[in-house]
Amino acid sequence: MADRVKLLRSRDESEQAGMQRELTRLRAELTGARRRFDQAREPELVEASIFEINALQARCAWLLRQIREAAP
Repeated sequence: MADRVKLLRSRDESEQAGMQRELTRLRAELTGARRRFDQAREPELVEASIFEINALQARCAWLLRQIREAAP
């Protein structure tokens, strides 16, 4: 029983670390999307950048909720 608890705890910590890495990656993507928005001159590219930023922000918000819910 104790081994199973250790295994579950280890898996939870591994999942938590994976979610943290994913959040770091998403934040880097968001920085890049904001740079592309700042440099966009064509209306279509501005609009595409806005959609990309909104999608990344939604993914970050979802992931943050998952991390908080999984926290011990």
